[in-house]
Amino acid sequence: IGVPLVVDGFELPNNTRLRLYNIERQDFAPYEFVHGANVQNSAGWLYMAAVSANSSNFHYLEACFRVYIDDQKVQFLSSGTEDFFLSAYYFNTGIYHSDAAGLTCLSQPGTMSAYKMFAEDPVLFKKSLRLDWRCGEKQGELEGCPNTYQRSNPNAGGFRGNPIPETMTASMYVWVYEFPSMNY
Repeated sequence: IGVPLVVDGFELPNNTRLRLYNIERQDFAPYEFVHGANVQNSAGWLYMAAVSANSSNFHYLEACFRVYIDDQKVQFLSSGTEDFFLSAYYFNTGIYHSDAAGLTCLSQPGTMSAYKMFAEDPVLFKKSLRLDWRCGEKQGELEGCPNTYQRSNPNAGGFRGNPIPETMTASMYVWVYEFPSMNY
């Protein structure tokens, strides 16, 4: 109809499609990866991610979000789950909402849900994108999370050393604007 597709100030090609990648209420063992999105043979924009998780504790939060763009090496989008959602210390400030991220649920002993929008810090790709999260993190692994897990304030949910997560049940929703790869 001749109307450009503009989202958050980005003009996207007319043949763009918003695609939802989702995992619903799946159990993940300690250190198991959660593959949120795997886009192949397409260009696009990682637009939004949302996570809901439950476990017997919050140790699963000690895990980095990773992105693999256009078959390049891993890039870490956070040094922990809370960082990805623009918070810290096991979401110790409680429920919050902003244009970029928010925490919609936080309940002891290990339940949370949060969202992140990528309008202000876009993640763009030319041919492929993979977004991964994890149930906890092992230090020292190849391409492992660079977090050192050194906290000293137990009142902020902290501890010293590498926490051992329990199995978590998680849902993850990832929205990606996709369009045919372009010759760059």
